Amino acid sequence: MSILCLRTLTTSPQTIFLVVASIVSLLPLLRNPKPETAEFLYQQGFQKTLIPLWISWGLVAAVSYLGEAKHISGGVDWFYYLCYSRDGINFYGTADNMYSYFPGIYQFWKTAMRLVGTDVASLQNVIVVALGLNAALVGVVVFQHTRCKLISIGTALWALVVLIRFDGLRGESEIIASLFFLSTMIAWKGTPLDHWNKWKLLFVFALGLGLTVYMKQQAGLLAIGALALVWEQLSPRFGSRHHWGMLVSLPILAALLLVGLILMEGRGLEPLSLGLSTAAAYPSHHSWWHNLYVQFRHDESFWIVVTVTMVMFIRQQKKIPPATTSTQTPTARLVGFLLLSGFATLLQFKIRPYHHYLLLTIPAFTISAAIIWHEHRYLIERGIKQRMLMVFLAALPFCWAEDYQWAYHPAQVPTAAQVAELTNWHQQVSSERVIAELRRNIPRDIPNARPLMILPSRHNSIHYLADTRSSSPHGYSFNEGGYHGNQAWLSMLETTVSEYVLLLEENVCDADDLDIWDARRIGQAQRILKLRGYQRVEGADEIELYVRTRSDAQGQQRR
Repeated sequence: MSILCLRTLTTSPQTIFLVVASIVSLLPLLRNPKPETAEFLYQQGFQKTLIPLWISWGLVAAVSYLGEAKHISGGVDWFYYLCYSRDGINFYGTADNMYSYFPGIYQFWKTAMRLVGTDVASLQNVIVVALGLNAALVGVVVFQHTRCKLISIGTALWALVVLIRFDGLRGESEIIASLFFLSTMIAWKGTPLDHWNKWKLLFVFALGLGLTVYMKQQAGLLAIGALALVWEQLSPRFGSRHHWGMLVSLPILAALLLVGLILMEGRGLEPLSLGLSTAAAYPSHHSWWHNLYVQFRHDESFWIVVTVTMVMFIRQQKKIPPATTSTQTPTARLVGFLLLSGFATLLQFKIRPYHHYLLLTIPAFTISAAIIWHEHRYLIERGIKQRMLMVFLAALPFCWAEDYQWAYHPAQVPTAAQVAELTNWHQQVSSERVIAELRRNIPRDIPNARPLMILPSRHNSIHYLADTRSSSPHGYSFNEGGYHGNQAWLSMLETTVSEYVLLLEENVCDADDLDIWDARRIGQAQRILKLRGYQRVEGADEIELYVRTRSDAQGQQRR
């Protein structure tokens, strides 16, 4: 609670009000009156009234938030997926670089484009639906194992809160991969794989894991949760609960299905090797502990609840005597699988501290925490300390509030004016002018005949919204490594055969761009373009757009 109080010191008055109001409304639940007394009956009535009201209001706030916030969904990675998906459905050639991500994410967005069209507004609705569906599936899994509607809906709202805080609206591939993982958990239900007559369940389990990895290579870490089944099989506390043949078949079948899906791309195993090699070659930023600390500070409430409930689960498992004749329940089996899956995904933070990596972790941990809390609800009647702990764990996620750009609180119904203040890069006035000028000055046959080179190349939203394609033989990119150290962007500019080159000016660049793209480099680029026979397009007042007027016979020019 002290962390919560300290955190509010740096937040806005509105956020402080939400925190205080949430805490005050829950204070009566901390009382532990004797049964059959007037105080007990009052508290029961208060509890049965307040909690459903909170949940109902949270649903209203969630729908309102998603409805208002859909226009700010999307991000740098998302436009990367859209550009390759658009080129795919138009049968344009694509570079091998697209397989830096497994092909499932492109298949998803190509399907979405065929269903709702290629305009950004419609595809932003798909992001919102996918995000809401993630939260709903979390609630379904919890309901399967608790049969409590309030806990299930509350967990779904909690998952939505945390997903949004960790870049859930950015259109990242983790959100899509989680849809298949959660669907797999719903189909499995923690059922033991103890007989071959359950081969259909085995196939669905393996197919779900294969599709999860097909959407995102790092989602393969979720499959590590299957080791919990092996541990259960080997544990003397439970004895043999699975058929070894089925346990061994699960990863083999999942891998075969994944390979089969990738082979359907028609590029052999190249997408598989490129995707794995790209993930393995990510540059490292900071230490593992530092990157995990960044995630903890982004939402302390999430980690507090997960840690405490995990300790409760471990203590519960240790109380089971060895060689017991009792069986591991499907619920405990599912929780063990999810906890191990969630912790496995934290390995991503050994390399980089990006918040969206946690989108794979959040569903597993929220489901586990909710089920564990439900299994320990008897502690509410044990004493005041136990009651305070259980109320604290249930209330903390909904009392916590953040002022991050994408933050959402279940007690707050946002207004259109509040959300209108939030914009993506491509929605800023300066960026919209760039896109409008491109559409006005470049012939409309650009997507097929005349690709465009953009420096810096991070903003693929320009390509998508202006209907252009990347002129680079490596395809689209948002990796700015070529602007540091080896200065690879210079050689790209000196050798490009692109008809058009767009230089983004400093007034258009965001903070990340300005780290690599300043007035000095813009001047270098202008000189190289002049030497190579490029001229600035007349009438394009808002942008530095260059068109090639003569062939470059010299090849590379001196800097």
